[in-house]
Amino acid sequence: MQTTQLKTAAIHSFISEPAWIRCESGQLWISHDGEDIILARGEKCLISGNDLVVIEALQDSQFSTTASTTNSANKQSLRLDQLATAH
Repeated sequence: MQTTQLKTAAIHSFISEPAWIRCESGQLWISHDGEDIILARGEKCLISGNDLVVIEALQDSQFSTTASTTNSANKQSLRLDQLATAH
């Protein structure tokens, strides 16, 4: 597991192998494979791998990445287009 801290509006990008990204604190905007995902503290999403991942901190944030051992399609995340109906 790797943990990264980002200040508000900071951007972090990388080419991902299959992995879980978990928002440990703050709020993150993740862009991956044509999808935009918002994660709040405690939420996570599965990145399928071999693609550019761009993460922007919407507030001071910390996130962790953990290698995925399965190719599960069970994403525990909110997409931007769902955000308005989710809250």
